[in-house]
Amino acid sequence: MNQIYRDYEVTANILYGNIEILDQTPVGEMILVLEGDAKNLALAEDALAKAGVDVTILKRGN
Repeated sequence: MNQIYRDYEVTANILYGNIEILDQTPVGEMILVLEGDAKNLALAEDALAKAGVDVTILKRGN
């Protein structure tokens, strides 16, 4: 998330996180609040998806 901040000026507040190791592979989930302008939020979302992160938007702000 530090890289997302540096690249896109999007801040992340972690509300929940859990990581487990399954067959020597880290698997987990996080609930985040991302803040930034709409363009940078979209770019950050794309970067996360390209990095193999499944992103689910629970709620979009105004």
